[in-house]
Amino acid sequence: MSESRKGNGMRYARSVVIWASLAVTIVALVVYVVMVFARQGNPVWNRALLAYCGVFWVFFAFDEVGRRTAILGEQKRALAPAPRPRPQPNSFMPLPGADGSLLGQRFSESAGGTLGELPPEVGLQRIQREMLQDAQAMVDDCLTEVLALSGTVPRPGPSGHVPGFDVEAWLGDDHVFPFLITSGGVTAGVAALEQNESSYELKLLYVKQGLRRQRIGQRAFTKLEEFSRLLGIRQAITAHVSSLNMRGQRFYRSVGMALAQERALDVEARDVASELAPEHQVELQKDILRDS
Repeated sequence: MSESRKGNGMRYARSVVIWASLAVTIVALVVYVVMVFARQGNPVWNRALLAYCGVFWVFFAFDEVGRRTAILGEQKRALAPAPRPRPQPNSFMPLPGADGSLLGQRFSESAGGTLGELPPEVGLQRIQREMLQDAQAMVDDCLTEVLALSGTVPRPGPSGHVPGFDVEAWLGDDHVFPFLITSGGVTAGVAALEQNESSYELKLLYVKQGLRRQRIGQRAFTKLEEFSRLLGIRQAITAHVSSLNMRGQRFYRSVGMALAQERALDVEARDVASELAPEHQVELQKDILRDS
């Protein structure tokens, strides 16, 4: 909470300095123009203001260029595929276990060996009323974790939950399909798919922290793809994430999604669907008809 307040305070202070400097710049220029037309010398105090404004806007331009360059660098690094070692015969192959540990077994192609213990089965279970409390808790955890990347906190609506991410409202919406993600019979996370005019939007896909790095999210996404194809009609699955959420972007690319578009959001016109991407929004898409 203290880190979020610190980040908000820094952004507020930066905005105050920028607007104050803009006001000083306008006043100094107006005074300078008036003095020129009046054929009088520019006062010393106004020269000092103009000098300050010139220095400030030069440094502001460098700062803005640096910030944009940093954002582009992060996005390029996210696009780069992670190196994958090529398996060799008779090598030690680590496999994820149900408790998140690594299980290894000697595997020999010439001996016709097996890969050892398979990971637990991952499934999707439609959320019912009796599951509402647990599902909403995981949705709230997801929002808190993602919004923390931009130094903000969830803003609950009248229902006590973030608008657009109220599980009880999802249950009453025929266009939203909420699921619990299960792994080996244990609840591992939550996901929600929304039917739009031309696509299915993945509102969120969240796996509990203690169960990550077991490819549960990837296998749950595959199940969502299968469900989408059964529904038919729509051509693609889309997802929207903040440009600051590099982990989310890497996950969606790992399941075959590609960048569809990137845009800065107008804060005044931002809608509920943009809650998870408060500053710059990245849209990723996967064609489920072509890949079927």
